[in-house]
Amino acid sequence: MDTRWVLVLKKFNTKGVSLIELLITLAIIGIMSPILFSIFIGGLNTYVGGTNYIDQQYKVNDAIAQIRRDVGRAKKVIVFGEEDLGRYDVERVVFVFSSSNPVINIEDINADNYGDHDYHEWKFADEGLVLENGGAGEYNIVKDLDVDESSFEYFNFDKTLKLNVKPLENDKIVNKGSNIKKVITTEFSVKYKFVNIEDTEL
Repeated sequence: MDTRWVLVLKKFNTKGVSLIELLITLAIIGIMSPILFSIFIGGLNTYVGGTNYIDQQYKVNDAIAQIRRDVGRAKKVIVFGEEDLGRYDVERVVFVFSSSNPVINIEDINADNYGDHDYHEWKFADEGLVLENGGAGEYNIVKDLDVDESSFEYFNFDKTLKLNVKPLENDKIVNKGSNIKKVITTEFSVKYKFVNIEDTEL
């Protein structure tokens, strides 16, 4: 072996690691481990919280899109609710689209019988936005909504239907601030639709 390499190797400690060096190394690892763990957990919580917030935003946008589409298609809008100075707390709203018979009798509405009418009926129930699709059955289209805070409102003076949506808060995440805290409100004009108002308790 080249004598130069022999001299270099002799400079290294060939006796192994001393106890003091081992203790210092373990102490450094003990100090750094909690810091690295906290950084990792903090990043994970931030990621989970952000994902939860995005998921809640998606649910709100989905509910708005469902109602906006039906408002655009509907020929007639039927609102069921209780009136208070021109404002109605709507328990369910029906969008009637096309039909061979453009007339809907009030008796049929109260009996939930729309005949051959193509319609969508929406209400908040079972922790979601529930659709009855032309008498084919009920479907929970947008789930995990706070039905105590979510609602429909109708204002007769300017023919406006208001949709209020709030997702359920996710209590499983550490950062509760990653929940949508306020009700998201969207207004739809039904000024150019035929509107029936049923001021009744369901």
